[in-house]
Amino acid sequence: MIISAYFGFHAFEKPVFSGIHDLEFVSMDSGVYCGKASIQIANKERISISGKDIEFKMYYKNHLVAQGEANESINLAEKSISTFPVNFRLFIDSITDDMNELMKTDSIKIEVHMTGKFTFFNIRVNEKQELWLSTKKIIDASVKKAISKATLTLKMVKILEFTPSTTHLALTFNFVNTLPVSFTIDTMAFDVYADANSSQVLGTCLLPLQLQIQVNATERIESKVYIDNLNMGLISLDKLLRGSLNYYVSGMADVSIFDRKFKIPIKQHFAINPMTQSIEIIED
Repeated sequence: MIISAYFGFHAFEKPVFSGIHDLEFVSMDSGVYCGKASIQIANKERISISGKDIEFKMYYKNHLVAQGEANESINLAEKSISTFPVNFRLFIDSITDDMNELMKTDSIKIEVHMTGKFTFFNIRVNEKQELWLSTKKIIDASVKKAISKATLTLKMVKILEFTPSTTHLALTFNFVNTLPVSFTIDTMAFDVYADANSSQVLGTCLLPLQLQIQVNATERIESKVYIDNLNMGLISLDKLLRGSLNYYVSGMADVSIFDRKFKIPIKQHFAINPMTQSIEIIED
């Protein structure tokens, strides 16, 4: 039995790492991005294989760029590729010098170190392999997480002029660069709505900026918009007397990073009391 098990194990084609899908970043702190993903492992054997304690590390140009572990035990069907969830950490600081290259290429060659206990032998497998990994999902997800609602915020609203028909407002945004590389804000465009469902447009603003933001820098973006008071049919005298009017900002910022284009959503909410002209920026 021991001899059979020995030769059976060495004839056994070990499972191999096959790919990453459904990438989602959950949090980021000090250059480390934590998230969830689905990874694929290929089983080339003619029998199903169970696996547990599965961990992986990914190296690019001899730098550790990511590592993770499976959330649960898995079953790999025979002659197939199985998908299962993992938690992972991406070390974005380790690829800062290669960011330009990563932005311009569709895939990179990485070395994957995978460990785990497989089959009824319950013997730990420690495999190294090289494979080509698509960079688009990883780069897109990490950029959108780094340049999120928390980094583009409305800091100040000022009434420049108020008439029965029009309210002229100045809106000041802060844009913080939390990426390890600089980027350029090409344009910002947003509409102001009278309702959270964005069904009634009151004003529009388009800013051609071409503004570069360095690493760890914060830039102030000044904008002006005219609010059409006559279009606010839902606002009655009763609402004016009862207090503040709510306004909802919704739009998009176009950002360039090493010739790659990204769209960053703008979602803000503020309220104006017409009687006192006091203004409140609201966190939704």
